Amino acid sequence: MDLKFRGKDKIGVWHYGGITELKTGRFLVRFITKSSVIPFDNSVLVDAETVGQYTGVKDKNGREIYEGDVLNCIDEDRELQWFTAVRYENTAFCVDVENEEYNTTALGFVNFDYTEIYLAGNIYENPELLNND
Repeated sequence: MDLKFRGKDKIGVWHYGGITELKTGRFLVRFITKSSVIPFDNSVLVDAETVGQYTGVKDKNGREIYEGDVLNCIDEDRELQWFTAVRYENTAFCVDVENEEYNTTALGFVNFDYTEIYLAGNIYENPELLNND
């Protein structure tokens, strides 16, 4: 799997591709690049806080899941539904799980046979999805 990233530019448009980082003084600037041959040719400056890596996993509709996405998880057998954010933790992309002996699992180990997972949004544009109030 090729490494793939996304990031949001200053006007709110998402860009997808490779990533290039440049340190300028105290700042780390990140660019999403469309070409890996010439890093700054065809590059877009994005907000470093919004950069997330593709997990290699797709939701039930075939949509790519990135770090920072919010997932709607449905377990019909146990009548559970919850929202969780994808995060990179301890060398894996992780999500929270409900009613298991563990609270967090690697995204690739979520049992897709009993849990349906749908992309619901992301933590940058839809933080309200994670409110437990």
